[in-house]
Amino acid sequence: MADKGHSSKAIRIWLRRKGHRPHDARAGRSDPRPVPARQQRRRRPPAFDRKSYKRRNVVRRCFDRLRQWRGIATRTTRPPSPTRQPSPSRHSCCGRGN
Repeated sequence: MADKGHSSKAIRIWLRRKGHRPHDARAGRSDPRPVPARQQRRRRPPAFDRKSYKRRNVVRRCFDRLRQWRGIATRTTRPPSPTRQPSPSRHSCCGRGN
């Protein structure tokens, strides 16, 4: 009975009427406290490392710019249709037009 569905208030009331009591498996004894409400069960978010986030963000933004500027093919982009010919790039290697 370790399912999230058992924290429903209606199910807990039904079980209590049948004579069942909450059981703490870690302590091996019955626990008179009911299952805590969802708001009480929420945990703090995982630790946030600002330095590693900045590094990941710089790399991600770099790839996003490259994809936007040069149209780098990635797994998330669709392959070109076989009927259309690719248009010549307007950008030279320096990023300026012809």
